[in-house]
Amino acid sequence: MPESQHHLKETGNADDLDNIAHLPEVLPEAQANEVKSSPSPCANMVLTDDILQTVLSKLDTQADKDAYGLVCKRWLFLQNMERKQMGVRAGPIMLKRLAARFTRLVHLDFAQYVSRSFYPGVSDEDLSTIAANFQQLQRINLQNCKGITDAGLIALGRSLPCLQWVDITDCKKVTDKGIEALVTGCPKLLTLLLGRCKLVSDKSLVALSTNCKELQSLDLHSCLHISDKGLSNLVQGCRRLQSLGLSKCPKVGDDGICSIGLTCTSLQKLDLLDCSRITDKAIILLAQNCKVLEILVLTGCRLLSDFAVEALAKESSHCLTSLHMDWCSEITDAGVRLLFANVQTLEVLDLQNCSSITDHAVDGLSEEEPVLKQLKLSNCPGITDAGVSKIARSCKKLELLEVKYCWQVTKEAVGDMNFPHGCRVVLHSQCFFF
Repeated sequence: MPESQHHLKETGNADDLDNIAHLPEVLPEAQANEVKSSPSPCANMVLTDDILQTVLSKLDTQADKDAYGLVCKRWLFLQNMERKQMGVRAGPIMLKRLAARFTRLVHLDFAQYVSRSFYPGVSDEDLSTIAANFQQLQRINLQNCKGITDAGLIALGRSLPCLQWVDITDCKKVTDKGIEALVTGCPKLLTLLLGRCKLVSDKSLVALSTNCKELQSLDLHSCLHISDKGLSNLVQGCRRLQSLGLSKCPKVGDDGICSIGLTCTSLQKLDLLDCSRITDKAIILLAQNCKVLEILVLTGCRLLSDFAVEALAKESSHCLTSLHMDWCSEITDAGVRLLFANVQTLEVLDLQNCSSITDHAVDGLSEEEPVLKQLKLSNCPGITDAGVSKIARSCKKLELLEVKYCWQVTKEAVGDMNFPHGCRVVLHSQCFFF
């Protein structure tokens, strides 16, 4: 073994140097001569930039990549060149420096949370700087950046045509004017999150329909001015939607949901929490047309009955994995039995506060190990020890059962039941671990 190779293997400056004998052939002549003349060359004298970048590309986590950059200035420089994502708290001057240093950034995260906030936060001036200096940007998270107005979004729309993912949740100063400018300039948008942007209306949906034909995910929760008419306009152009959030949109009713069901047949997730105008008609049509629907949130849709549940049980039996129907007080044991008997893929079922549910609801559970992992029955007064015992025997993959305020379920009986290993049962103020 050559002396240089032996030394490198001993010191551990590289993880895999089986091909070290071939490396000097790809080095520049001057550097190769330096390696040959050195009695104990270090890794930096042997490994080319291409090899070091290959090593960097094999690291899976950001923590490992950060550790890579601590080795020396050269490795840090290479890491900076390859870095694609960054969480940022900086003003215009620092943003320009970051753009010059990290030339391949495609994802910037400015989101503010309770544990991650800064004053005064991102401003329209910052967004103008980003638009001018990060031309390849594809994703930007501006959640809860309350200082942003239409002017900032207009700047992004003018200069960043590659944007595919934008989160402006809780940016309450943004109006239709800013959204229209953004989507007009960013036709490649795949995901747009507008939750709690309460000044946004149906006009923004018309702009999306016209400009963003490939849109896959849209969140409009708590956008109070979104109506059935806007949804009907949206689906005329955005036919490839896979995820749509409409929770707490009080103007959304059957007509809008029917438009979605007839057009967006690739829909996988739909959130209709507290859309109190929704009736069985919309859910039946949705079940009949959206054959890959996996997650459906119907919490607080109090007009729904067993007819809607029956349609889901028959039409979504091979795709539905998560169904939330808490506070749907018209749902009865008959509807739940159909779900258990027919939907083979159901993993999460939430029936909290469905006062008509009793032990007979779980009669549809088979002994053939259903895949159910979470079942929430809190505040269903008809559930007793007998029903919970049936759940314990049948659901071999159960991870969570909630039966808070089910006063006919006793802690003594639950403690003696044979739940799956690792299952957690929440009863009143107590929690049992099995």
